[in-house]
Amino acid sequence: MRVMFFDGPMATSTALRERAIHRVTSALERFGEVIRGVEVRISDENGAKGGVDKRCRLLAHVSGHEPVVIDQRHADYYGAIDAAVDRLRLAVGKRLQR
Repeated sequence: MRVMFFDGPMATSTALRERAIHRVTSALERFGEVIRGVEVRISDENGAKGGVDKRCRLLAHVSGHEPVVIDQRHADYYGAIDAAVDRLRLAVGKRLQR
């Protein structure tokens, strides 16, 4: 499975990028070759204003199915990534059961 990471206008840390890729890979490894790739996009929706504005959008390309898209917001990037990955794992599982 190929995981592609894209950040917004502000460059993110290597630690955040590695964490996102590791979480996606670990959460979806049980699906094997069915997942062709996942795009991870993070952004800060309103800059320095604060609030629940850190966004993680995941797009999983599933063989033989429509892509699975998850959009999650949180007060920090790590929380947004963790919540989005958990939702993605469940959504892919449901999609493949159909």
